[in-house]
Amino acid sequence: MRRNLKKPVALLAAALTAASLLAGCGGSSEEGAGADAGTQVNETDTAGAAVETPADSPETVETAGAEAGTYPLAEGGTLTYWLQLNPNVSANFTNLGDTELGKAWQEQTGVTIQFQHPAAGQEKEQFNLIVADGSLPDIMEWQWVKNYPGEPEKAIKDGVIIPLNDIFKEYCPNITKYLAENPDIDKMIKTDDGNYFAFPFIRGEDKLCYTVGGFVRQDWLEELGMEVPATVDEWHDVLTAFKEEKGAEAPLCFDWTNFKDSNPIAFAFKVGTANGTQFILDDQGKVAFAPAQEGYKDYLMTLNQWYNEGLLDETSQP
Repeated sequence: MRRNLKKPVALLAAALTAASLLAGCGGSSEEGAGADAGTQVNETDTAGAAVETPADSPETVETAGAEAGTYPLAEGGTLTYWLQLNPNVSANFTNLGDTELGKAWQEQTGVTIQFQHPAAGQEKEQFNLIVADGSLPDIMEWQWVKNYPGEPEKAIKDGVIIPLNDIFKEYCPNITKYLAENPDIDKMIKTDDGNYFAFPFIRGEDKLCYTVGGFVRQDWLEELGMEVPATVDEWHDVLTAFKEEKGAEAPLCFDWTNFKDSNPIAFAFKVGTANGTQFILDDQGKVAFAPAQEGYKDYLMTLNQWYNEGLLDETSQP
């Protein structure tokens, strides 16, 4: 089913999706923050971190070749928004519309948002059912590259999503300018046929580029007269002291889901383990295979040593 939304509501969709992508940090493995973690809007618009977003209400959004829109929209409207509920949210809410963030979107934009969340663990099955049925929501968040047979170009040809080329030109001057200035990002969000298929979460600022950091018992450090460890050797000393002096059965515990992608120990040996691909940029800025680097053996030997010394939590292993 296709819907022809009015232009002000189409403009709103850009703002809503931008906020959703920014709020999606820490999502599950089905989500992502890159070109293949796209959000599509059926029959209208969507947006990423680099385009028009309503921050304070009211706000006038200037667009290239289109009339200006002012939030909150006087004529209102309703949008259906299908997305997986982030685990950080689902621990306390069953619907994004019940959160302060969801309420703020609707208040600041003047549009009612009907959030639709697939049951956890059934995302692919429910996505397939929606596509087969043809009753598409206005906005969908999905891994179009990884999880759609034939990838985004096939989804466009199937009529599941629309190419965003004209939408970018008419409504999104900011992202159009950004993509023109950043060709590497530009090619990540369009198909081989040249069709833009999603708005990405662009980590264009240093504050958005981070790893999953660790936590350390400051009180134990003070009691032992030790500083916060900054090197691999210092971490070994601290973990050993925690085990021997404080009775910690497993001084270093970690969630492998995050640790495998943002492994500070691997980073210390300049090898990394990003997204399971294990391809990195070396000191010369060239793509290299991490397991083939000299430091990778030292990294594995270090973790093996810590494991044998009882410094790692056995239950944290993959």
